[in-house]
Amino acid sequence: MSTTVRFARLSFETKLQHFTDDLEEIERRKQNLLEVIDYDTNLTRLLEDTDGEGYINRGEWNYAGVGTDEYLIYGKLGKHTGREDKVLDEETKDYVETEMETADVSFFLIDVRTSVMAYEYRRNVGPKAPYRVLEYAFNSLHEGVETLEIAPLIDKEKFMEKLDAITEVASIRFTSLHPTNPRSTAGSDKMDEFLEEGGIENLTLRADGGDDGIILENVPLFDSGLNLAQEGYGTARVIGKEADGEEVDVRSENVPIRVRREINNKTEARKQALKTEIDNALARLEQNIE
Repeated sequence: MSTTVRFARLSFETKLQHFTDDLEEIERRKQNLLEVIDYDTNLTRLLEDTDGEGYINRGEWNYAGVGTDEYLIYGKLGKHTGREDKVLDEETKDYVETEMETADVSFFLIDVRTSVMAYEYRRNVGPKAPYRVLEYAFNSLHEGVETLEIAPLIDKEKFMEKLDAITEVASIRFTSLHPTNPRSTAGSDKMDEFLEEGGIENLTLRADGGDDGIILENVPLFDSGLNLAQEGYGTARVIGKEADGEEVDVRSENVPIRVRREINNKTEARKQALKTEIDNALARLEQNIE
């Protein structure tokens, strides 16, 4: 089976220092995720009155086939929809309309150590639903105790190609930049250190340039912030102009890492395939794209 794999970064923020047991941080996060990622979880109820309420109108969401393997969580997110279809009816000897239940399913795997999620893209599920549904449901369930922000991993090469087309940077906006977990790369360490040393858990920043625009080479912290966003620790938006004067609006979340590959339908094979792709995606993020 050929499928497209996408990736997202999970970032946790503990609101209450109420944990009194000796659970390691990774194990605690794993347990908190599994309180949401469970066959019996009522996702519709959790999504109500949240920013993700719109997903309810698209169908009924359910987790199934959930399992764990040390620091891994895997399973399927399904969207159920009803549709009218015509079937032969023996009693009336005619075609009659009947309500058919169908489901679109996305298999996913979360590496809790690296806080990265890989999932199979399904058009009828949507490109963002596997991590957005989790994010909204998690925050609804654990409100006031721990919050979860999830952002896609960005294709650095494609992102930089778009930035290179900009000859004059008019403005830069960073949204929800936060310290790395487990660690930053050489490209993002300056902003990561700035956040850590300043005790900053979440940073939103907008910078507007003057007549000559913003010169990124003179602001290494901004360059590091762009790398941090590409690694999934927030988002970045750059607005500027190309050489011909055409305005360009580049948003990091619009250029996610996507991998096309063959994946066996069997659960174990899918787990291994997605774990390999997570490792490959993280290796790509370590590379400095000039």
